[in-house]
Amino acid sequence: MIKYRRLFTGGICNNDCVLCPVTSERAGYSLGQILDEMGSPEGSVDSLELYGGEPALRQDLTDLIGEAKQRGWRRVKMTTNARAFADPQAVISTMQAGVRVFEVKLLGHVPQLHDALTQSPGSFMETIQGLSNLHNVQVPKEVKTFVGVRVGVGAVNYPYLPQIVSFIMQVGADRVTLSLDDPQAHMSDVAASLKAAIDTGLVNSTWVQTEGVPPCLMGGYEHHVHESFGIVEGERERCEPCAACAYSTCAGIAPAYLEANGSSEFVAVLSSVHAKRMKEAAG
Repeated sequence: MIKYRRLFTGGICNNDCVLCPVTSERAGYSLGQILDEMGSPEGSVDSLELYGGEPALRQDLTDLIGEAKQRGWRRVKMTTNARAFADPQAVISTMQAGVRVFEVKLLGHVPQLHDALTQSPGSFMETIQGLSNLHNVQVPKEVKTFVGVRVGVGAVNYPYLPQIVSFIMQVGADRVTLSLDDPQAHMSDVAASLKAAIDTGLVNSTWVQTEGVPPCLMGGYEHHVHESFGIVEGERERCEPCAACAYSTCAGIAPAYLEANGSSEFVAVLSSVHAKRMKEAAG
C-alpha cells in the first residue's frame, strides 16, 4: 500500500464547492511556506500528494514539483479538479516536471449536477476536457501515468453514483474513489448506491473503492472500503457497536456524522471472511 505525505498548497481555487473543507483563511500559501512543510521522505513514506484548493493554479507549480523531486520524493501525486488541464500545455509541463499520479475530482455526470455542486458554471466541461487530456496528451513512452477520479459523495448526488461511474468509464479512469463528504447523507441510504456503482465499475474492469462508510454497512463489498486496509484520512471515532465488531481495523465514523445522525444505524458484524485479510493488510 502506497503511503503519501499530504502537502497543502494553498486554498486558491477556481471552484467554490458546496462541501469544500478549505476555509478562506487558508487561501494564501507562499512557496517558502510549502517547502518548509514538505520535508523529505522518511521510512516507508516516500510519496508526496499535492492538494488544495487547486494546486494547478500556482504559478510556481513546476518549481514546487522540481524541489520535491530534488528532495528525493519518489512519487508525486496531484489531487486536482483538472480545469487547468483543459489546456494541453499545462498537462505536458506538469508531467515533465515530475507528477505521474493524478486524482481528478468530479461531482456529477452532467453539467447540471456537477456545476451546481461546484457553484462554478462551465466547470464540468473544463474538468472533463482536462481529464481527457490527462489520458491522451502525448508524452514520452517511458513516462507512466496513473489517472484516478475522486467523487465527493453527498446528499444531492449519491442517488446518481451508478450513472456517474458509468460516465467516468466512458472518459477513462485507472481507479474511482467514492468518498462520503456530507454528514447530511445517511450512510445506510448511500450504501446501496455505492454497491451499485462498484458493480458498474467491475463490469467495466475498473476498481472502485469507497471512503467514509464503514465495512459494517458494505456487506459483500467490504474489500472495497479503502480505510479497512489501514489508510485513514481525517478524524474518525468508534461508536458503541464497534467494540464487538469483527472489523477491528476499522477506524470508525467521522465525528461530524455521529454528531448529526447518532450511531443507531451501525450494527456490529460478529464474523467476516474479510476481517482477517484486512487486518493482515493493515499491518
